[in-house]
Parts: sequence; C-alpha cells; structure tokens
Amino acid sequence: MNLREYYQADSIENYYKNVGIGYINYHHQDIKSSLEIIKKSLHGNILDLCCGTGLVTSCLDDFSVSGCDPYLHEQYKFYTGKECLKYSFKDIINGKLDGWYDIIICSFALHLCEKSMLPNLLFQLSRITNKLIIISPSDALEIKDYFTLISHHKVNRVHTRIYITKETRGLCE
Repeated sequence: MNLREYYQADSIENYYKNVGIGYINYHHQDIKSSLEIIKKSLHGNILDLCCGTGLVTSCLDDFSVSGCDPYLHEQYKFYTGKECLKYSFKDIINGKLDGWYDIIICSFALHLCEKSMLPNLLFQLSRITNKLIIISPSDALEIKDYFTLISHHKVNRVHTRIYITKETRGLCE
C-alpha cells in the first residue's frame, strides 16, 4: 500500500499518530540532492512547511529555518531541537500563519492538499512570501494561481519547482 492509500484508508492525522517517531520519507536522499542543487539560491528566513521530522531543515542547517507541521511537530522538535508551528492547510487558509518568510519550502505535502482548497492555500502563502519551493514525487501538481514557475529540476522521481509570486515577477520585468 502506498502512502496515499494509507491516508485514504484512515486519515492523514491517524497515519502520523500511528507511525510516530518512526516516520521516514523514502525519497530522503533525492530530496537532499535536490536541495543541494538549489542551496546557493537560498537566502533569508525559510519556512519548512509540512516539515515532518525535519529533513529539509536539517539539510539547510546553515540557514534560518522554522518548521510547521500539524502532525509531526513533536518529531520535528526531537530531530532538530527546534520548536515547530502546528498549522494545517486549513489553518493557513483561515489566516492563522502570519509573519513573513523569504522562502517557503513544502516537501512531499502540497500534492496532498485537496484540489478545492489549493487556490485559497496558495493565496494565503502568496501573502507571506515571494518565493515558494515545492518538492514533490509527482509532476502532475500544477500551480497557476498567485505564483509563476521560474525553475524546475528532477532528481530521479523527485521534482523541485521554484515559484515566485506573480507580483514579484511584475517587479522584475
């Protein structure tokens, strides 16, 4: 059974409660390689959205990174030693995530957002960042609202896409 089937059989929340500290992303090496490719273009404060156990954060230990995960926040703190925000996609849509982040990185999670919720989620994210990096196991995820794709690379089955807000693109042209 793949991860999506586990989520559908029960719920995302119950899946992570059951797997707990033992959770591992089996694409971790490809995610690390993807981050190495883009590392030189990163700057400022970064939000590791849906951070899980902190793989992205640990790969970016030279940067100022904060985590956010509604399910694995305790595991994130255990592995990284950092506090973790606990907001879900629904919380973010409802405006609970505030502040400003130079970059938001969402690894292996955005493709799980309900399609009907995605435009509202992207709108809220566009209000708190100018750069969004999506790391995903799928090339099917298309982001057209509020962000413009500026870069894409693939390491094995892992796709990394870098977006800027459409407002930022207008300022750069």
